[in-house]
Amino acid sequence: MIPLIPTEIYQQIFKRFHVSTICKFALVNKTWCANVTPILYKDPFSLVYNNTLNDKERKAQLARTYLWCLNDDAKNFLKSIGIELPEYITTMSTFKYESFLYNLNYLYFIDIFREWLSLDNDGNMIDYFHYVILEKICKQFASSAESITYLSFINVNKIHLPFRNRMMVPLQSYICSENSFFSRIEKFETDESITSGFFFKMAQVAHKIEDLHIVDCHKNDEAIATLIKVQDNLQKISLEFNGSLQSWEYLEEALGEKVESLKYVHILSRVYLTYDYFSLGIFSGCTNLLVLKLHLYKSMDHHVLEDFAESALTKLKTLDLKIAIHPTSETFCQISRLITNSNTYDTLQNVSIVWQYYPVDFYEVYLSSSTNTNNDPKNCIINTITDSCTSITHLEITIPNSKGSHILNIFLACVLLQEVKFYTDNVRNLANTKCDHSEYSDISQKFLSFGENIPKNLRLLCFFGSWKFDYFALSDFLDVCADRLNKKPFGLLFSLHPGRKSVEIMLKHLNSGLLDPMIHANNVLAWIKC
Repeated sequence: MIPLIPTEIYQQIFKRFHVSTICKFALVNKTWCANVTPILYKDPFSLVYNNTLNDKERKAQLARTYLWCLNDDAKNFLKSIGIELPEYITTMSTFKYESFLYNLNYLYFIDIFREWLSLDNDGNMIDYFHYVILEKICKQFASSAESITYLSFINVNKIHLPFRNRMMVPLQSYICSENSFFSRIEKFETDESITSGFFFKMAQVAHKIEDLHIVDCHKNDEAIATLIKVQDNLQKISLEFNGSLQSWEYLEEALGEKVESLKYVHILSRVYLTYDYFSLGIFSGCTNLLVLKLHLYKSMDHHVLEDFAESALTKLKTLDLKIAIHPTSETFCQISRLITNSNTYDTLQNVSIVWQYYPVDFYEVYLSSSTNTNNDPKNCIINTITDSCTSITHLEITIPNSKGSHILNIFLACVLLQEVKFYTDNVRNLANTKCDHSEYSDISQKFLSFGENIPKNLRLLCFFGSWKFDYFALSDFLDVCADRLNKKPFGLLFSLHPGRKSVEIMLKHLNSGLLDPMIHANNVLAWIKC
């Protein structure tokens, strides 16, 4: 007789499957079910909402599963007010499905029950039924969903949620209940819909948050600051501002108490920043910081970075700056000093520095008035990269004045590069790095020298923006790359259509194995159709 496979072996096997493929298998036996079910229901929302299709039946099925987990009293009450439950739901559930859940997106939670009601119940009572179901489900989950450590209110799929604020009440009412899962939350992310009251209640019980992501911080800054202050080990914080930061002082004080534990900081602002009420100096004390992302889409006065530029973040591995700035701004020199001070031990591996002229129409004024590009303050960024960041493996950068010589200098200095993205300096939208294509930057004459000096470990090279080259230059470049890279496949991407003859050259090298088919398949097909 063949011995049974130990449960531990099953678990290791299933962990290596993509969960959506597990769903396709028939139920094999009790052991299979006991091991697959916890994997499927660890994060079921990622399966239901992982594509653009609005799969109402999959949503409804997940809702039925969680309704099945309710106790008899709750089920009887739902039936008594007119909610029609499938026959099997009135029995005891096979598993405590809610106990497997570790990632709860409450907005999707709201959505699945509304979808089920729209399929299985009287439409005239849906709003009332919806609220009552959430009330019963939240009560059950607060105490028995013992594995939840990740709570989200981010509506990535932009789902329409009628009476959304009202539907938040059932969950909020159980935050402080005995043994609620809120006390175990380690990751918390929310959009602008959360009220100050919700944050204050969270602050009473949720003290183990390590990863905090909050959108529209300006609306509840004092309440958010209270939540930050009570955390025992806050390591990762992401704050998005879409309105006035005049109450930044609350957050600044709270973050000041956590600077030593922070390893990841992301600040995204869509408003103009002035030193009168906002400064990044508070993060100078983040001596353990590994990742710093500053996405400032509406410019700032240069004093905002003044103190922070002198920081020595000697453990920093990733620096990601997307900033709207005045072309002659002191900001360029401040960024250079920050990089130089922080990379004394060659810890930086990933560097992204992309800027947009602000106001955007200043670009034309600057070009017409600029006569000496050698003294251009933007050049100090390139000099800092080539002098102080020779060990980086990933680089994303705007090239000042779109000069090909800067690209060559980077290739000569940063020989360990694996991925690099070059932008022309006419970016018009930092959020999606779109460029103005009214003027082109021709790099045909430099293209061959790029190939002759391309880093030997490079696996992805992108020219985004309005770079232009002829097919002769592209052909010579790829021929040289074939020898330089020992025919190891790499990706070569462009924003602009390279032209019919260039596409033919790309296809030739795609067939030879020089260009990575996993990267180029969709691009080449799109070019051929054009």
